[in-house]
Amino acid sequence: MKLQVAHDAAGLMLTSCSSSKLSLKDQLKDDTATLVDAVNAKDPASVHTAAGAVVTDIDNLQSAGQLSPSGASSMISLVDQIESHAGDLVAPSPTPTPTASETPSPTPSPTPSPTPSPTPSPTPSPTPSPTPPVVTTPPSLPTLGAGIGGASPSTTP
Repeated sequence: MKLQVAHDAAGLMLTSCSSSKLSLKDQLKDDTATLVDAVNAKDPASVHTAAGAVVTDIDNLQSAGQLSPSGASSMISLVDQIESHAGDLVAPSPTPTPTASETPSPTPSPTPSPTPSPTPSPTPSPTPSPTPPVVTTPPSLPTLGAGIGGASPSTTP
């Protein structure tokens, strides 16, 4: 939007100028181009300086009769609008680049790992005394007697 205002002001200034005095017109062209460059560069100080030069050129053209008072007033109004918004211009901040003095931090040297201490040999545990074998007797089996005469067998322990 602001660039459009600057462009419109430049176009209005150039079309409003009379061609009878070429040097005044050329001066206005140059100063208008400087104003547009300052706006595009987002340089508020240069915008104020260039705007002052353009207003002076407009006054000179009006004094020389090459620009009507209403034309001069319109152009000065446009230049004033551009100048009043110059404070809104913000130049992009430069990207910081590393300088030669900035050296990367040294890589820390690895710390040696501790040497493992020798493992003590295990102390012998007391050997248990041998336990006597357990003797088990099988259960006694019943004895069968052969009976005569159809008697039933008897069991004797």
